[in-house]
Amino acid sequence: MNGVSHMLPVVVAGGVMVAISFMFGINSADPKSAEYNEFAFYLKSIGGIAMNLMVPILSAYIAEAIAKRPGLIIGFITGMIAFTNGTGFLGGIVGGFLAGYVMLGLSHLLKGLPKQLDGLKSIFLFPVLGIFIAGLSMWLLSTPMETINKGMMDFLAGFQDSNPILLGLIVGAMCAFDMGGPVNKAAYVTGTALLAQGNYFSWQEYPQHVSRLHSRQDLPCCLQEKPTQQMREVPAM
Repeated sequence: MNGVSHMLPVVVAGGVMVAISFMFGINSADPKSAEYNEFAFYLKSIGGIAMNLMVPILSAYIAEAIAKRPGLIIGFITGMIAFTNGTGFLGGIVGGFLAGYVMLGLSHLLKGLPKQLDGLKSIFLFPVLGIFIAGLSMWLLSTPMETINKGMMDFLAGFQDSNPILLGLIVGAMCAFDMGGPVNKAAYVTGTALLAQGNYFSWQEYPQHVSRLHSRQDLPCCLQEKPTQQMREVPAM
């Protein structure tokens, strides 16, 4: 969850910028469209740049939770490889764990070096060996992960036009599955990514289900004069 907690502010900020740009018209950021608005173009461009940081940040802070600072550096690189090759947040998760455990392995292998070489390890050996091992592995894993990620995105996006009710059921089940955990965040990130691509139904389902989940938890507290401690401890969404 370290990666998700650091990634979410960037995703929220970028998603809001993109959403605000749509207020000027769906095609207001397209210079070739009659709806073109320069301010909307800037908002969508800024939001898009923020959204592009989603995968590298996710990967970097997963790796940082595993291997501290050396993992953070290599995690950013594996995250950029994942983003460049179109593997989405799935690639970011795999890249984060890959970078973290590669750096743990290198730390174990190089712990026998003399104390005088600690500086060399941190600024040369760890980054170079880490980039080579984790970066090359991530590049080779990108092809199958890109296929899986595209299939998942197409799966959710396909219900936008064919069966929005079933889409709502799927997103709602993902939101309620772990009440703010990885599955919930997967629904959020997928919906936000689809929003950036112009798929609006997938995103609209998420805030509606989150609001209903909070309402379901708040209602018993309002009806009871003395809410229990368990009721007060509402998981963060």
